[in-house]
Amino acid sequence: MINRNAEKSIRELIRFFPCVAVTGPRQVGKTTLVKAIFENNTEYIYLDLENPYDFNRLSDAVSFFHQFKDKSFIIDEVQRRKEL
Repeated sequence: MINRNAEKSIRELIRFFPCVAVTGPRQVGKTTLVKAIFENNTEYIYLDLENPYDFNRLSDAVSFFHQFKDKSFIIDEVQRRKEL
């Protein structure tokens, strides 16, 4: 993986904030970077909202997140669920 200047900032932010958004142009490595940051953390769930299965899992987002309240989440393509 390419070293990213944003990695240090993201690691710092996730220590203090319950939600951190990583935005940028398509195909620049945002997902790869975030997955790498969490690679040693088995307590996370990855959701890709371009995947219909993952999209539907969040039809009742409040219940879903409550069910996994002790986990961290990587939510890719979150703009597909505007209510989030």
